[in-house]
Order: sequence, then C-alpha cells, then structure tokens
Amino acid sequence: MEQHPKFVDFKGYRFRLSGSYYRKNCWTQPGPSNLHRAIWQDANGPIPDGFEVHHVDGNTFNNDLSNLTVMDAKEHQRLDTLRKWREGKLSPPNALARKLAAE
Repeated sequence: MEQHPKFVDFKGYRFRLSGSYYRKNCWTQPGPSNLHRAIWQDANGPIPDGFEVHHVDGNTFNNDLSNLTVMDAKEHQRLDTLRKWREGKLSPPNALARKLAAE
C-alpha cells in the first residue's frame, strides 16, 4: 500500500490526510476545504457554482494541476459512480432502486 504524508502545506494552508483526500486541517480557518480545490483555485480562480474539481486520472492523491479540471457537479458524480462500479466498489442497482429511479 502506498504511503502518503499525513499533512501537506500549500500556500499558507495545512491539509491533513482524511480517507482518500487531503482536507482542511482546521475547519475554522478560511480557504478551500480540500487540497485539490486549493490548487485548482490558486491557478484558475474561484470554482463556479454548481461545479466541482475532478481528478482526471481518478487518483485523488494526484493533485498535480494537469490532473485537475472543473466539471458540472452532476456529471462529476456520474463519472465517479461509473468508475466505482467498474472497480467493483459499487454494486449495480437492484430491482427496487431501478423502479424508484424510473418513477
């Protein structure tokens, strides 16, 4: 298993490893909530409402600017769901879920 540093400092902010993301170390401090958002915003400005920062290669630890893009939040969720399903991390919807979704 690949080891990742517990903390990453970027532009005066400290982010701590939490699951598969680097999140703001102190929630009361101003600034972006996640390291990948901070990196994207530093280079491109504010993230538009309704958009999220996406890791192009699916690796949430690869926060290189070339691996980050913004996309519509619904499209981002759809792509992540499909990736998790392909990786076997998500079961396909059962009959009840398909019925409720159709309604």
